[in-house]
Amino acid sequence: MLTDLIHKKITGQLSDEEVQLLDTLLENKDNQIEAEEIEAAWDTSLVYLDDYQPNVEGRLTQLKSKMQQEETTTTKVVPIKRSRRTWLSVAAAVAILAIGSWFIFNSNNDWQHVAVTDTIKNLNLVDGSKVAVNTNSRFSYPNQFENNQRLVKLNGEAFFDIAKDASKPFIIESGEVQIEVLGTSFNVRNYDDENTVQITVRSGKVRVTSKNGAFNEVLEANDQLTYSKTKRKIIALGKDENLNALSWWNGKLAFVNERIERVAKAIEHTFNVEFEFENTEVLKCGYTISGDVKSLGLDAVLESMKLGLAFDEIKKIGKNKYRFIGGQCSKKSE
Repeated sequence: MLTDLIHKKITGQLSDEEVQLLDTLLENKDNQIEAEEIEAAWDTSLVYLDDYQPNVEGRLTQLKSKMQQEETTTTKVVPIKRSRRTWLSVAAAVAILAIGSWFIFNSNNDWQHVAVTDTIKNLNLVDGSKVAVNTNSRFSYPNQFENNQRLVKLNGEAFFDIAKDASKPFIIESGEVQIEVLGTSFNVRNYDDENTVQITVRSGKVRVTSKNGAFNEVLEANDQLTYSKTKRKIIALGKDENLNALSWWNGKLAFVNERIERVAKAIEHTFNVEFEFENTEVLKCGYTISGDVKSLGLDAVLESMKLGLAFDEIKKIGKNKYRFIGGQCSKKSE
């Protein structure tokens, strides 16, 4: 029961009654520990999918049996203590097929589930639509679109180039937001660890609605809508004239004397990195950047920022994290 409730919690399927039941169960210390171990196993395998049910206990039994057999045939046995968390993580990991830096889960004959880690995965759907799935994202789609709609699901970020079919609208479910299109290209960003959902249209028209019917907006080319998941309402509706939101997909940015705070966010988004500024005053400085920055590469972009804003040093402090030390506005941007 606890495993089922944790899975529903992760995938957002808990009913009000199940929330109360889970809270009651977690009052027990042993249940708290087991719940943490189950969530850790799911986190390891990146399988936060609505209709994917890994047989963790079955895999665990098989792994234990196999390792016990191997131990009985070994001339010298060195005992190794294995925690329940390790077993669960391994069991969940063997339930997926790893292909490079993305994973595909075929939980049944009707749907494909793709989880992307540190790359961009391009997909061609059966209707001719094209989808580019960004890093740290999960995307689910059917092998065949049936009935009168083309339904897919997204958690994270993806760029869509949708084939036209007036008789069968293309619908994307992404948390509390639903996007409906007939034929267009646009970007959807909705990560679990971010408080907003953002839709940016490159061409055509899309209809954006909430599942509770709180709003219904039609967006056209260069329109950008930002929805707050905490406030549960639209907090910004405007234009992204240069389509900087698409930089992760096409590598292009265009800012003219824009605050470095906003430019830095776009560069982080483009290269999937994180910046930290010791001198927060420099975030108010204006900065100009234009072109295919992805082709230039991150090192070249960082060097340009260092020269343009007189940073003393840009230090790498993690796999994808950089600290900017010093810095001041140039005379042109003041």
